[in-house]
Amino acid sequence: MARGVTIIEILVVLAIFAIISGVVFFNFRGFNDVMYLERLTHDIASQIEEAKRAAISGEDPASFSGICSSTSKPCKPSYGVHFDQSASPNIISYFRDQDNNSSFDDPNELIRAFNPPTGYSIEDICFDGNAVCPSNELTVVFTRPFPDAALSSPSGPISNMAEIKVISPDGYKRTIAVYITGQVSVR
Repeated sequence: MARGVTIIEILVVLAIFAIISGVVFFNFRGFNDVMYLERLTHDIASQIEEAKRAAISGEDPASFSGICSSTSKPCKPSYGVHFDQSASPNIISYFRDQDNNSSFDDPNELIRAFNPPTGYSIEDICFDGNAVCPSNELTVVFTRPFPDAALSSPSGPISNMAEIKVISPDGYKRTIAVYITGQVSVR
């Protein structure tokens, strides 16, 4: 009897290899999308945490006068992150609240702006666990020496928490929750 590999055995091995490669190839895009969304939401949460750290530590850039215009007393600037879902593409602004009025109302306060990559966007901004999401803007501000967050929208202050819902091009979703206690979580 001759030893060797028959053409049928080679075809079976090639078919198995093709099926496994196809499954891996077609699932890679979904996996990549989920991982990129995960990284994006953690980057956004890191921006919020960075604002908290800068405010609590009393980071005081040389360009800051040290006098708050709202009180005319010496102070350290507050830091925050502003989310604007209505802009296309969405804008996430990291800012120094130089007048300590807990809002992003002066373009000179901007430290840096960030846009989610093409296809990724802020789907909703919800407050206090409501299913109805009434606003497309959110401002999160931290003021020294407190770790608490001041959450506000154009309609006024938020009493408990805010959720920023981010969606990927393939429809995968992640939520960043920010509580008035200063806690930030990604779900």
